[in-house]
Amino acid sequence: MKIFLIGWFGAGNMGDEAILISELLVLRNQISNAEFYILSFNPERTRQLTANIPEVKKILRMGSKRDVLRSDFWGIFKGIREVDAVVIGGGGIFQDIYNHYPIPFFTAMAWLAKLNRKRLVLYCVGIGPVRSFMGKKLCRFAANSADIICVRDEGSKDLLKSLGVNRPVHLSADPVFLLEPLRNENVEKVIWSHHLTGNRPTIGVSVQDLLFWKNESRKILANTLDTLSKERGATIVFLPFGTYKDGWFNKDKSSPVDMAASKKLAALMREKYSIITDDLTPQELLAVIENLDLVISMRLHGLIMGLNAGVPVIALTYEEESKIRNLMERLNQENNLFNVNALSYQELLDRIEGLLLHKDDVDRKFHESVSSLCAEAERCNHLVLRALINEPGIQH
Repeated sequence: MKIFLIGWFGAGNMGDEAILISELLVLRNQISNAEFYILSFNPERTRQLTANIPEVKKILRMGSKRDVLRSDFWGIFKGIREVDAVVIGGGGIFQDIYNHYPIPFFTAMAWLAKLNRKRLVLYCVGIGPVRSFMGKKLCRFAANSADIICVRDEGSKDLLKSLGVNRPVHLSADPVFLLEPLRNENVEKVIWSHHLTGNRPTIGVSVQDLLFWKNESRKILANTLDTLSKERGATIVFLPFGTYKDGWFNKDKSSPVDMAASKKLAALMREKYSIITDDLTPQELLAVIENLDLVISMRLHGLIMGLNAGVPVIALTYEEESKIRNLMERLNQENNLFNVNALSYQELLDRIEGLLLHKDDVDRKFHESVSSLCAEAERCNHLVLRALINEPGIQH
């Protein structure tokens, strides 16, 4: 069976790379004759990431932003004609909060799949926010075209129903909850060089600047990290998840987005910190995160990897975002969710210290919640596999 995987793969976001690896491992382990085509925004990067998965047969280039005309349009169209099924997702790919590119693009991929009469799966996708009239119409079209729809949270399910989607929508969880860590020499080097061993608390921080947040909020977060470092002896390490360069022009001269955001926050700190710059795979980064005592993250997959690794998390989000809020509410962890533009130094510090002081009890509560999400992700994988092999009896 030939399966075309379409998502934000190769775009330089660690979360999406983790989704791709999780997806590939599940499908190849369950479908004995599977062959994969992958749409990638950086084929060389995707080739390196999937080097140990021989079932990957073709990686087709899609250009991003100013490179869009360098896309392999014919190869993509031909690839869709050759495969048996098209899987779009996972990740937050039907949203227009950051720009208006994703919804039309992924809807076009869904349209091509149905035009060529291929089985179409929306796999553990995040839906929304969707603000434009046309965006809502396109999301409805894409979802109603699918043979099976699996979404990663209740908010996405509710939004699809409100948009007029008339197909069954299955509630799942992000596939990265099922990813296994890989501990090797690269991981040991990072753990050693960033001092992530010993009796000192270790705190991983993932920040981004995709939307506006006030410099006053940055100062509050920086002061909180300084206090934890000075008074509790905490080791502060930044975890850049977005390694792509932003901007339509002067792309080669700009810094990777999360590296720039990390440096901007770190510049406000007085105490010591470090930034992980090593080129790690998702499984390797997950193994590094296992050595932390706490993760503070503005990136969804920073939180998911922390939860996967059994590490308590503090979630920071924008008012406009929904995906992080949806996750924390589903985990009944609203007390550990903060609006990045309404931070309180004392409240944030108290929550972090509470998690560190009562780590055993916190670990147990997080484990119970995460176990239920892992079960949902497993159930979704089972439904998707049945849909791909066209097994009778499944509700499409």
